[in-house]
Amino acid sequence: MEQGLAAALKILKPGGRLAVITFHSLEDGITKRWMRDRARDYAFDGEVDIPELRRPRTPEVKMVNRKAIVPGDAELADNPRSRSAQLRVMEKI
Repeated sequence: MEQGLAAALKILKPGGRLAVITFHSLEDGITKRWMRDRARDYAFDGEVDIPELRRPRTPEVKMVNRKAIVPGDAELADNPRSRSAQLRVMEKI
């Protein structure tokens, strides 16, 4: 999944938007962490983010929406299978 996101970001032009629809919480977690890591304006080594060890860097993307977009009541009434869908959008800087 992460390889697909990285490949999509690579071919996206600056100002282009990438929209990802996920249907499972595992997919959504991977997508959310991946987008958050690319939108961060700092980098750190290792698994733990220690503020004193952060290095500044330019973010690759910015999140268009802070939270995932979920189907509304009308969509759920027309399409009950859409209940687990979540849409996340980012824009390449």
